[in-house]
Amino acid sequence: MPFINVRLSKEINSQQKQTLQREIEKVIREELNKPIEYIMVAMDHLEALWLGDNKLENGAMISVQHMGATDKNSYASISKRLTDSLSSILQTKGSDIYITFQCINEWAWNGTLL
Repeated sequence: MPFINVRLSKEINSQQKQTLQREIEKVIREELNKPIEYIMVAMDHLEALWLGDNKLENGAMISVQHMGATDKNSYASISKRLTDSLSSILQTKGSDIYITFQCINEWAWNGTLL
């Protein structure tokens, strides 16, 4: 079950949120070969994001957590595609988008350790 946590410093409307959520699901489905039914996306906006003394007015911090090993080529492709999506949908500069990846070894769902 991939979990993608998106934190945005910019306010977004419901249409932008839905468009971005669908695009994130598509990228993760295609790159990690996970069924859409198991992809969870959380999205917060109007977050105060700072890089040093620089407040990011239109920045993003995205955390991708998933189960199972993935190679760097997949991470590189996910990074490019998510960055392109945020740039297109929200006009966020690539230099203001940060993405982390974490492979989770132990994950529970529905009361069962997977």
